[in-house]
Amino acid sequence: MKAAFIFLLLLTACGPTGTGPDAVCEREAENDPVVKELVIRQGGNSWLAFNDPDALNNARARAKRACLARLGQAPAGGGVESVRPPSASYRGLF
Repeated sequence: MKAAFIFLLLLTACGPTGTGPDAVCEREAENDPVVKELVIRQGGNSWLAFNDPDALNNARARAKRACLARLGQAPAGGGVESVRPPSASYRGLF
């Protein structure tokens, strides 16, 4: 009986983490067609991964914001696009 209780306790502790809108939209962003295309294009292509490393992160962020807006958790738009840091290939050159 004690072992069953410990098993159930561990099972509930290892359950799915993130069932809120933020976690749902992060998972949905990974299935976005633009994100999938960039993952395929950058996979194994070190030139693209080095010269445009932020493209994938920006695509994920856009897909996540769109999902959150669809769920009513974020402004639908009409605002200013978020600031993007300079690409990694240009950092430290000047």
